[in-house]
Amino acid sequence: MDNQNIKSNHLSSKKATYFIKENVSIPESVKIIGNSAFKGRSKIRTVKLPKTLDRISSEAFAKCTNLKDIYIPDTVEMIGKNAFYNCSNVSCIVVPLNLTVINKGTFKECRNLKNIIFSDAGKLEIIDEEAFCYCTSIKLLELPNTIKRINAKAFYRCKSLEECNIPESVKYIGHEAFHHTGIRKLVLPEGLEYIGDSAFFKSVNLLEVTIPKSVEHLGKWVFHGCNRLKTITIAHDPKEIGDWIINKSTIVRCYKNSSVDKYCKKFEFKTEYL
Repeated sequence: MDNQNIKSNHLSSKKATYFIKENVSIPESVKIIGNSAFKGRSKIRTVKLPKTLDRISSEAFAKCTNLKDIYIPDTVEMIGKNAFYNCSNVSCIVVPLNLTVINKGTFKECRNLKNIIFSDAGKLEIIDEEAFCYCTSIKLLELPNTIKRINAKAFYRCKSLEECNIPESVKYIGHEAFHHTGIRKLVLPEGLEYIGDSAFFKSVNLLEVTIPKSVEHLGKWVFHGCNRLKTITIAHDPKEIGDWIINKSTIVRCYKNSSVDKYCKKFEFKTEYL
């Protein structure tokens, strides 16, 4: 069977067995790539996806360890969990305009992934759990102004990540979202409401942080382990502040007799009054 004989709009794992070459071209009739369709096909190096495609199902290309080049068309509206998990040679991803969620583990352990291209003209709102976890080659992250949530461990242990803009649209940063990254400068946007436990834990290159007045929840250990963090400014009283948000070497800039001031006295943190 060849490409011309695939008439169904759903490419299942059984049908995908006919695509055994290094360079895969999926015919224009296909709208859905099924669960685990190409999972573990280490021979595949390039994939040409059709402009008719609207869904890439869970683990569709997981563990295609030699896959290097893939362009996801803008027609794609859904990419399933772990769809490109451990595609360790993929170096660039263009996020399709119609995608609203990057699901759990979609690009997890794509260790050679250096460039993620987003568009402000797109519809992306959520980066889900572990979406780019262990993508250790990402250095720069330019998130679009459509993002509302960055969920737990989304960029966990992206150790090379040095620059990251977090747009004003973001309301929620989940626990360990940027755990153990290399971020040097962090500008948290006004409008942000929630920062989860250990969200920036061991981001060792951070020097200073200002918490926006819109933040209502600061989880425990948010900036703990950030050994170079000199100051954190909290010019309001969040509703919730977890234990040990910083190391004892960090100075907290706050208002005298505020709830934050009392919190600092409890944990014996050094203060500098605004």
